[in-house]
Amino acid sequence: MRRFVMVSTFVLIALAMVVTPVFAITGNWVVDNEHPYVGLVAFYDVNGEFVWRCSGSLISRPSS
Repeated sequence: MRRFVMVSTFVLIALAMVVTPVFAITGNWVVDNEHPYVGLVAFYDVNGEFVWRCSGSLISRPSS
């Protein structure tokens, strides 16, 4: 019984970790191909070969 409780607890925690990020994308979505205030950075090694990229989006309009 104790093992069942421990496994169930682990499964619930893992499920919460997977489901929680979904709430971050449910509000204020825009039509596809419209990505206001997005930044992209690309990284290259010393030989000029592409290594990886990272992007992000501001959560509010920048002040002018």
